[in-house]
Amino acid sequence: IKLLSANDLIVISVKETCRAENVSASFVNNSQTVFKIPVIYPEKPSTPQDFHICQGPLFMEKHLDTDLMPFIAWVEMYRLLGVSLTMYNYSIPESWHKVLWYYHNQGIIDIYQTGPTSDDDDPYRNQQMHISECMYRNMYKFKWTISVDLDELLLPRNSWNYTQLMQELAQHYKVDPSKHHFYLNMVFFYREYPFPDHENTRIPFLRLQHKKEIKNHFGYGKIKSISNPLLCRGLHTHCCK
Repeated sequence: IKLLSANDLIVISVKETCRAENVSASFVNNSQTVFKIPVIYPEKPSTPQDFHICQGPLFMEKHLDTDLMPFIAWVEMYRLLGVSLTMYNYSIPESWHKVLWYYHNQGIIDIYQTGPTSDDDDPYRNQQMHISECMYRNMYKFKWTISVDLDELLLPRNSWNYTQLMQELAQHYKVDPSKHHFYLNMVFFYREYPFPDHENTRIPFLRLQHKKEIKNHFGYGKIKSISNPLLCRGLHTHCCK
């Protein structure tokens, strides 16, 4: 296996009869082995759960508000929709630790520790690697994978939860939902739009506090997906690839 950079996510196919514990890796300009990577085998429960969210690294400097109530409302909304979550702790304050571990002990959130992958590491830039790792880690454990940010909610218009939504989609389109991805258009709400000159570029949490809807929602990056992880090669912050 050859790495293009230290930030690459490595996905390999291993035969069921081969239970390798590690793989060796080297850079393309150096044939010498530079490090070993432990092999993680996805859990294969007899009955997979339904819905799962993969969230990128949580880091205080650019990502998290000190007010925890919007985050708790976000988790509780997805809990009502029948969704479990996986999150990666990069650098969060003690108050966030307490809330995350509370939900972890409730079986709602799986938490994994992460950290810098290089000298110029940017957790925001590396979120796709973590989200894809989450998808592969849980590819047999859940039927459906969703990638959303902490300020995004995917709300069914006419269904109480995602299970009912998928049943209605199957009936409406006369398809087997397990063999398809479903792409959803995003709708944006801000306090003001266009932003005034004094508006801070860091938009605070506005979930469940809709102020002003942007009419032109469409274009690149303006979609989210509910995807079968067995049909994905990788998971982006917006959709399955």
